[in-house]
Amino acid sequence: MKNCVFNLFIFVAITSFAQDAHFTQLDKSISYLNPAMTGNFDGFAKITAQHRSQWINSGTAFTTSYMMGEMNFGKKKRGLKSFAGVGAYFLNDVGGASQIGLRSGGISASGNVPLSMNQWISGGINLSFNQRVIDLSNVTFLSQWDGTTLNPSQSSGENVNFTNDVYPDAGIGLAFNFQERSDAAFNSKNFKFQGGISFQHLNRPKMNFSSIEQDRLYVKTMIHASSSIGITPVSNIELTIAQFFQGPHRETLVGAFLKTKLKEASHFTSLVTAQYLTVGTYFRTTMDICPYFALDLGPFRMGIAYDLNFRNVTRSSYRHSLEIQLAYQFSKLNKLRF
Repeated sequence: MKNCVFNLFIFVAITSFAQDAHFTQLDKSISYLNPAMTGNFDGFAKITAQHRSQWINSGTAFTTSYMMGEMNFGKKKRGLKSFAGVGAYFLNDVGGASQIGLRSGGISASGNVPLSMNQWISGGINLSFNQRVIDLSNVTFLSQWDGTTLNPSQSSGENVNFTNDVYPDAGIGLAFNFQERSDAAFNSKNFKFQGGISFQHLNRPKMNFSSIEQDRLYVKTMIHASSSIGITPVSNIELTIAQFFQGPHRETLVGAFLKTKLKEASHFTSLVTAQYLTVGTYFRTTMDICPYFALDLGPFRMGIAYDLNFRNVTRSSYRHSLEIQLAYQFSKLNKLRF
């Protein structure tokens, strides 16, 4: 009976983490999900850090932290020239009293081939090593009831033998990019578009905590698109959509934002950079509405999303999530603009 209780606990834990960690601001860290987008940004290097606290005030902490550094080689602001992108990332996803979660570290690489002055295609691959972890030192069982209270020092009698295996993983991606060439960051003719498809867990790795389960991760397919449409000399509209397929699971995320220029960049020196304010919202098909705010101060960006879940209104206070992203983008060291 005791072993059955523990086996049931492990089954529920594995089922809860059978799908990948995900972010609301996924379009701001798209190279993690689609390696074809690695190094695909203005400038030559970028560092991104993202942290998500899920189900705030639920009494059980679920947190996801992510960091990635990426850069490109041979990318020019103008001209028909192929370029490459490389990146490295680390992710730590953990939750619950059992601290069940995932640690992942990997590298991504992309190749980008221009089709014209305004458009190019990209292909990428990522390889990673991952470890599913669990710590039952803070978990108590009914068998530890001593007649008055649950006594953690009392033996539970459960078979808690498990392994934290390290396993490799792999994914690929393709993308298409279109960008109007304009010296002005905002104008009514400015238009950008990015779209792609990626496949993660191509080798379908096992999730081995114990000998009772031999579950494998489903291949995850993501189709995504985003665009930026200029409407005035100081503002534009940004739209994004992503569709996920992973085994029997489906999820759709859409977003709409207004980006406004707060300060104009200097036309003569790169020491004075433009500043922007972005406001809008994401919407997820799990009945999440996620207000979003971002501030761009030259090369530095801070974005905040707050998820409000309305699937179960009576427990909505347990369904709130906060996500913060920080990013810094490096431009080439050239004080004068030419």
